[in-house]
Amino acid sequence: MLAAVDAYYEDVSRLRDVMTDLCQLPLLIGHATSMATILLTSYTILNKAFKADHQGRAMQLASMGSYLCLFVCRITCYSLDGSSIMEKNAALASSLTKLRWPDMTKADRRRREALLQKTKLPFGIDVMGFFSVQKTNILSILSFALTYFVILVQMGGSALQ
Repeated sequence: MLAAVDAYYEDVSRLRDVMTDLCQLPLLIGHATSMATILLTSYTILNKAFKADHQGRAMQLASMGSYLCLFVCRITCYSLDGSSIMEKNAALASSLTKLRWPDMTKADRRRREALLQKTKLPFGIDVMGFFSVQKTNILSILSFALTYFVILVQMGGSALQ
């Protein structure tokens, strides 16, 4: 049974490596353009919100807000999918650690230890060495955007006019 799990894990690892090689540049471009869109749309929303009253401003703000939400959802989906892969790898490692077979042969014990070592290595989608796709990216992006908003608001009318 451990041989089958080991072979399956190797197949999944190869698939992840191929997927990472194939998707690195598109993921980087997707994250970069989504972040640029989030920041530029946020700036535009704040700029329109602080400008003198003009016709149709509420509709413009609502449409830009929904546009902004779409890009935030895109980044969130990327990040959640990457974390799901890492969490499943951690669950496999936990299951292998708890695995207690009293009649396990010495070869099976070595195979289990080797598989445990493989599962302890980082198992995620790396984007050209810049970052790994995972849930914590959402918090980093939100903190970056919030810092951007605070700077714009602190600069007051001069930055937004």
